[in-house]
Amino acid sequence: MNKVDILIYNALSRNRSVHFPEFGILVSEPQSAALIDKNLIRPPLYRLYWKKDFPVNIDVIELIETGLAVSREQAEEEYKKWVKDLNAKRIIELFDSELNFNSRVPVKLYTRRRVSLWIILLPVIFLLLGALFYMYGGYIFDFFGKGSAEPWKVEISADAPTWQEAETQPVEEVSREVEATASNIYHIVVGVFSTNENADRFIASKPRLTLTKLDNGNGRILVCAYATATREEAIRMQERAQSEIEPAAWIWNSETKSAVNR
Repeated sequence: MNKVDILIYNALSRNRSVHFPEFGILVSEPQSAALIDKNLIRPPLYRLYWKKDFPVNIDVIELIETGLAVSREQAEEEYKKWVKDLNAKRIIELFDSELNFNSRVPVKLYTRRRVSLWIILLPVIFLLLGALFYMYGGYIFDFFGKGSAEPWKVEISADAPTWQEAETQPVEEVSREVEATASNIYHIVVGVFSTNENADRFIASKPRLTLTKLDNGNGRILVCAYATATREEAIRMQERAQSEIEPAAWIWNSETKSAVNR
């Protein structure tokens, strides 16, 4: 999968609908596991389909612009190159094969005669609970107050300013102070903005997170949720941020001034 594939895949796997200019809105609808025979279970899967009238979570051009930290024009060019050999049916086949690569083959239950009904049903119950936890586990944790402990602290040096302090400083000064912490060169980016005001509004909309701002040196302001000194730890942080904060979260190396490819 290329970079654009990954951005769209991450959005669909989080049950987000994605708008494509030529085809309409691609909807990702999770379906629970189902008992299709007395000893066969179909694992949980995603149903993908096109709709003309459906609430849009994100536009594919905007997704590329934010995920790759490029301009609107560059994002449109990336999209044109990506979509030139595809059609609506091929796009569904592409992401269906990735999202449901192990969900199409029924799972067979082996039982003996005179076995208790509970022994037959327990695997089904655990499979359904596992599917629900996989799809909605983050919301369950939030409901029971796990967020009150502020688990998404930005792991950067104590010398780096918080976003509240950054509101009274130019973005360039914040960027220099954060980058001065040489040990933390990998930053997990959860938003890219063209103005300081837009970045501040985004940060203010997430009061439970401690976010920082960086200047990418190309006129864009990066809003970061984590920072670390090692690539391996950065990859783990990216996966966590994609699961709980922003599916299109990516890694920025403040030393080389470039995105990090996994």
